[in-house]
Amino acid sequence: MRLTMSAILSSMSPSKAVRMCPPLTTKNWGAYRPLLAVGTVTGHLQVVNVSTGLVEREVAVHSAPVLGLEWTSTHPAASLLSFAHCNVTGSTSGLVRNELVHTDIVTGKVRHLRTEQVREVGEPKITMIRVSHLKKYFVVAFAAGPFELWDLAKLCILRTMPKKFPHITALEWSPLHTARGKKSDSISPSEKEVCREQNMKEVTKEHIVLTDHDGQLYHFTVEGHTIKDGTKIPAETGLGTITCICWKSDMIVRGDTEGNVNIWNMKTRQSKNIHTGRGKVKRICFSPGKNNMKILVLYEDGVQIWDVKELEMINELRCPGDLLSVEDVDWAGSDRVVLAGQDGAVRLAGLALAGTSSHTLAYGREQQVVCMGLLPRDTFRGIACMLGYRPWAEEGDIRKMVTTGLTEEQVGLVEAVLDYLGEQFITSISDGGVSLAERYLLVSLALGLMFEMELWMVVVEQRAGRPLGRQFHVLADRDTFMSRQEELSRLHMARAVERVDRVRLTAQLICLGQVEAAVSMLLDTDMEDNNSMADQLLACLIQATANRDSTECQLSHVSTMKMVATSLLSEGKLWEGVQLLVLTGKVGDACSYLRSAGHWDQALWL
Repeated sequence: MRLTMSAILSSMSPSKAVRMCPPLTTKNWGAYRPLLAVGTVTGHLQVVNVSTGLVEREVAVHSAPVLGLEWTSTHPAASLLSFAHCNVTGSTSGLVRNELVHTDIVTGKVRHLRTEQVREVGEPKITMIRVSHLKKYFVVAFAAGPFELWDLAKLCILRTMPKKFPHITALEWSPLHTARGKKSDSISPSEKEVCREQNMKEVTKEHIVLTDHDGQLYHFTVEGHTIKDGTKIPAETGLGTITCICWKSDMIVRGDTEGNVNIWNMKTRQSKNIHTGRGKVKRICFSPGKNNMKILVLYEDGVQIWDVKELEMINELRCPGDLLSVEDVDWAGSDRVVLAGQDGAVRLAGLALAGTSSHTLAYGREQQVVCMGLLPRDTFRGIACMLGYRPWAEEGDIRKMVTTGLTEEQVGLVEAVLDYLGEQFITSISDGGVSLAERYLLVSLALGLMFEMELWMVVVEQRAGRPLGRQFHVLADRDTFMSRQEELSRLHMARAVERVDRVRLTAQLICLGQVEAAVSMLLDTDMEDNNSMADQLLACLIQATANRDSTECQLSHVSTMKMVATSLLSEGKLWEGVQLLVLTGKVGDACSYLRSAGHWDQALWL
């Protein structure tokens, strides 16, 4: 038999990081797809279509768990930047071998960055990567070293900050940017066309904010290939070490190691603190959409959703109370969040953070799901009975009969199942010459009703006078049942290697009356086994108690005990062997063994 693989249905793996693709806008309306990038503990990158629930791409990228990733393209979302690190053998200073990789999810092309730097013995581990909003630059930050500024288009490094620069703990690009060029009023129509063609060469100024271990906030501007210092804002009173930062419109939100969430309004220059008491803040992100100022906050022990404008908490989720654990979070839409856990599940939830499970029919798919079991239980059972009972025999329209009273969605599912089963199935169940039992057997097989299938198969086989299959051995007569069990026992005797299997098989043989086979299996126990003596004595007991009235059985019992005694004596177990010889009446042989061992006084007992 030859099996040809036609498709693979990929499943989710335990994840460490997730990122939703750039949100839907008027510019990417035509090419937008709700793709979620997932970094797994196995070093793979998975791209999941949130609307269908299917893994569309999976690429093996890293040799260690993926610790962070960012989308590097917008129209459409087609490439990712990810990082991981491996421990360096023999390193005691915390140095690692970093992996920074750019992946094209359309072609599967993988490009490793920073290959020159990782040739060294080791370096501080990468803590974060941040891509600018215009997808022109990205920053690579380290645990104990200056950060690097890279050109995303050319994938080359632009600048490494001086070593005396403070080590950063959080970083974020500004959503606001400025483009340097001529004013539109001073550009002629011909020049406008030239500028439109050279739009990619336009110099754009982008802004970046970052914090150090002391909580100070630094502002830089990136223009072309240069990075310029900006303002420095002193640390906020009452805040610990900043662990994450996000920026939208005029709002900058920071989270620290003590569970504080700081909201700073750049327009009014007012700052407000929210003490959550939930411990270290791992991640904060704004929801997409204009004037949508909700933030999603990830802690070590759960998740919270806040409204920055109203300064009120919308909802929260605690771990492990509500969920086992949450490794990473992101916004899937303006009112939908993505929760990635250690259990390998990626959950899509609303603002209530509840009801994260969704049935298969809720996903939009290119093909109809061919599974009648997705219908409500009563509807499914009613259709199954109707297909077997054949109430359409007079009218002749099976589809109209089974879809009566169903919703439009349910009708589409039923018709898809009937089309999949084909006209031959419909002709078979509509044939008046087919018995009721055979018809229900066909329906049960087609709809996957396992219990009903076995029931009707027994009825059909019994009516035809054929013996039941081995799966129905409990329904067979006693002789058939016993013969099949004995056949299985003989098969298992050749395969029982572990002691647990031998003990179970011995008990089964004794219950089936196969005394000789049970005794033979016990006597075959390896003498080096710690349980060998117990098995041999059990063999003697079984032989002694089986058919005690039979002379032949008594002789067999004596022979077995003598053989066991001889085996024990050969293994150096003198007294155990002598005792069995005495019990079998072989006193002379027992005396001989005692004298040979030098026990003359004990030999006088016999």
